[in-house]
Amino acid sequence: MKYKIIVIISGCFVFSANCFGAFQYLDVGARPLGMAGAYVTVGDDASAAVWNPAGVSKIKKAEISTMYCAFYPDLIDPLGLSFVSFVYPNQKIGNIGVGVVEMGNSIYNESVVALTYARTLSFLNNISLGVNVKNMSKKYGSTGYTDLDPTFSNSMGAGGYGFDFGLNYPLNSKFTLSFVGKNINEPDIHLADTDIVPAVYTAGFGCKYNEIIKELW
Repeated sequence: MKYKIIVIISGCFVFSANCFGAFQYLDVGARPLGMAGAYVTVGDDASAAVWNPAGVSKIKKAEISTMYCAFYPDLIDPLGLSFVSFVYPNQKIGNIGVGVVEMGNSIYNESVVALTYARTLSFLNNISLGVNVKNMSKKYGSTGYTDLDPTFSNSMGAGGYGFDFGLNYPLNSKFTLSFVGKNINEPDIHLADTDIVPAVYTAGFGCKYNEIIKELW
């Protein structure tokens, strides 16, 4: 019986001058969350679209992934995070996926609907590329506060479009470099004042430990 051991080193770089909150906590999947973000390099299932869209290119069969998490289930109006994604592979044109991530309750809700396209370029050293086109929206529920605040006089919600880019570059059979840029266009999703979703850039390095052991022994 053969065992495969993969060692991942991953770094995250966030370039921003201010503090932002909206659309910053929509990461999903038990396996990716358990890997503390290192999943950007090894992602190979339908949840990869959220972490690194280039990973969607590894999927060989139609696949669906789903998740639901209640952050504070004891609340009368609990805050929940739900996710569903479907990927359809096509060897000729590349893999296509669609996914929905939603977080919130009756007072506040964030929703992201994403279309994903990914492909491995065999003529270019098997580099995998992936992109997300996302419809991002947030909505506030009616409360005594929103009834008095002029910010909500015209609308109770706002929306915009965000773009992600992902890359997996296999250096050889043992090492892989990954790069992900989320919200690279920094969409402004606001009701009254500017409310920019900052770009987040992540770099990862993957090592197939078992391949190195074979060479050493």
